[in-house]
Amino acid sequence: MSSYLIEPKAPLLFRDGRPFGASELAETLPFPLPSTVAGALRAAYGERCSLNFADVKDELLKLEAHGPLLAGLGIVGGEPSLYFPKPADAIYYKEGEGLIAAHLVPGAVLPNEKEGTDLPEGLHPLFLNYESNEKPAKGAAFWTLANTAAWLANASDAPIPADTIGVDALPTEIRTHVGIDGNRLTNRDGAVFQTAGLDFGPRQNPKEERGWESQSFGLLARFRKPGSEETLLADGCFRTVGGEGRLASIKPCAAWPEIPDTLDKALANTRWLKLLFVTPALFDGGWRPAWLDGKPPIDSPPGLAGLKLRLCAAALERWQPFSGWELRTPDGRRGGAARAVRRLVPAGSVYWFEVLEGDAETLRKLWLAPLSDRPQDRLDGFGLAIPGIWSGELPN
Repeated sequence: MSSYLIEPKAPLLFRDGRPFGASELAETLPFPLPSTVAGALRAAYGERCSLNFADVKDELLKLEAHGPLLAGLGIVGGEPSLYFPKPADAIYYKEGEGLIAAHLVPGAVLPNEKEGTDLPEGLHPLFLNYESNEKPAKGAAFWTLANTAAWLANASDAPIPADTIGVDALPTEIRTHVGIDGNRLTNRDGAVFQTAGLDFGPRQNPKEERGWESQSFGLLARFRKPGSEETLLADGCFRTVGGEGRLASIKPCAAWPEIPDTLDKALANTRWLKLLFVTPALFDGGWRPAWLDGKPPIDSPPGLAGLKLRLCAAALERWQPFSGWELRTPDGRRGGAARAVRRLVPAGSVYWFEVLEGDAETLRKLWLAPLSDRPQDRLDGFGLAIPGIWSGELPN
């Protein structure tokens, strides 16, 4: 599958769904949703081929668009460095002058000690494998590929140094605008508003020689026709991405990551699997995948019939709302209609499993595989997961 680098030329606005009018601020999401990037890539392909979108909508929706991943870009080019969302089972703490990341691990409850839980049958609560009197600290929002792989390949659950584990969340730039009267070509009275956009450019850093860091950022995504490896978008393609018509370049970039050797070797003989979702996932059951409807929750992920898993625990932040606008309704109404709100499992969520059936080759196929319930959500890149291991122990 071909991969493409989206390099923003201005701060990008990804609306969060809150109402927006005069004298208000148009907020942005902290990171674009897979559907936004999928729509931009499909639109760029349709424009390149001079397609009539009304006639080929169904064909465009069948194009696979997996991503986005955060890509670090050097000033003089070179291969992008990739970053993944911080795992939800990692908690930052100050230790001396530095920062460490401690593990949340599944634990056992002791009914004889009058302990209990309201979790569904077969699931275990999570416990912090670290003792501290301090409150959790703030740390990197995105981890490097190497640090993510090391975290997932290590079953010891020992805290790790986190001072240079990754990069902070993308900063937000606020812009102030005025509404224009089309007849007089002057500003309208009281029509002042602001927009917030994600700034992908180099960040200010007083410690650097020039006061700015050398690295800017972009978005990496895979994009292809099923069964074909042709290059769908040529170098030098420009396209608006997100709201307010902000421009970005889209160019082929052979940087889609392969599974690291350390992680590949760790998966070879494991019975205890951990999945980290690096893009938000969509499940019909909310936080719980439909492919785990067995009781206790046991089944196979989509497209991996040779793998049978039993869910043991899950760590995820608060769900995110996901909606949009459907331009063509099933009953053919003109003007379209709003889509029903669905609940996203946020990127960074972690699920622990016991492997009941499956070999190393099957586990390897989980690397950046889309595991959402519905086929269209998987084509749009929701629920890209990467596998890891855990000890399987349930400490008291």
